[in-house]
Formats: sequence, structure tokens, C-alpha cells
Amino acid sequence: MKYWLVVFALVAPVCAHAGVGDGVAAVVSYESERLGADGVWKQTRMKERFYRQGDHVWVERVLPPNAPALPRDDHQHGHERKGLETAARHITRAAKGEANLQFVMAREKTIVSVRKDDMPAVGFHGEWDSAYHIIKPSVIKSMRRTGQAANAPDGVWYEKDTGSGISKILWSEKLGLPLRIETRDKNGSAYNRITVETERFPGADSMPWKRLPPDYRVKEYSDLLD
Repeated sequence: MKYWLVVFALVAPVCAHAGVGDGVAAVVSYESERLGADGVWKQTRMKERFYRQGDHVWVERVLPPNAPALPRDDHQHGHERKGLETAARHITRAAKGEANLQFVMAREKTIVSVRKDDMPAVGFHGEWDSAYHIIKPSVIKSMRRTGQAANAPDGVWYEKDTGSGISKILWSEKLGLPLRIETRDKNGSAYNRITVETERFPGADSMPWKRLPPDYRVKEYSDLLD
């Protein structure tokens, strides 16, 4: 399973009511295009909801109404592992800048905790700053401010030549979030774009981690590997 990291985006307007303190609610849209050796372009798109408040980050997949149902697996653990692909991710701050990760599977009424040693297996970086800000703010320090116009109140464009391609980030210092990220390789065969579009923050008491039913089972990720 691949954990989506921010690497790109369309310009997203920032609403004045987007944040309450450090509270943020947003829809994150991901698009990527790849040219295969067979000459076929392949496109991938998806959306996730992003919530941030205090020591908590919550990310959940937005499933279109016509999305096919997840295939059943006769093996319970096999079915649960497939369920992780669309499960919500609840990330909390741990000591020394690290992060704890739990998958919340609503259909299975199960919470799956992931130990630090298992995080690479699910594609999670384990860094709180990266989860809270979507990308580590230190990344911006290694980039060049471009002066490109941005249709966002406090958005500033940054750019970096990575050698194999170009990375661009529209960064909001006020929110501590990228509003748009774009990466492309220099031969034009790959392009990624991520859009972060803020929404009205519903309030700390409405955050999804505060509304988890008490009857959810709690498992370790390693239990699903049996």
C-alpha cells in the first residue's frame, strides 16, 4: 500500500475562516501522469480530507459514490490489509518529533495501531512535522523564492531544480501548509500535482478522532500479517 506524500497542485484559494488557532480542515487533491515505455500515458487521481488540531492529524480518503466495493477476502487478515488502503489515518505527536500512526477502519469497526518498525511497510515516514504541515517546513529553506504571482492571500512560490526535474511549492506561512505542489521531470514523461483547498474549520469538538465509537476493536498491524 502506498502512503501519498505531498509532491505537487492547482492553485487553491485560501478562505479567511480556514483556520481556528492551529485548526485546519482541507481537501487535498492528487493527480499524477506517467508515460510508459509502451507510449501509453497513465493518469491517477484521488482526494483526501485533511484535519489538523493540536497534537492530532486525521487524513481520510474521499470515495466517489460510484467507487466499486472493496473485494472480499476469505482470509480475515487479508481482507483487513486491503481495507487499510482506504482507511482513515490518525496521526498523533510523539516525543522527539516522531509520530504515532493508527488506521481507522469504519466498515470493520477496527483501529489498527502501527509500531515504529512497521511504518516503512505502510509507507509512512514517521515524522510529525511532515504529517502536521503535509511537507516538512525545512524543505522550503532549500528552495528559491521565485516572485511568481499567487492568487492566495499569503502564498509564496518556491522552486528547486532537483537535477532530474523541477519542484515548485506554493507555501502559506500563515497556515504552515503548501497550497500547491508541482513536480515534473525534465524529459516531460512524468508530472505530479497536489492541491490543498481549505474549508471552514468545524471546531475542535467536531474532529473525527473525538467521535470514534467506543466499541471499535484495537489491533496491531503485525497481527494482520499472520
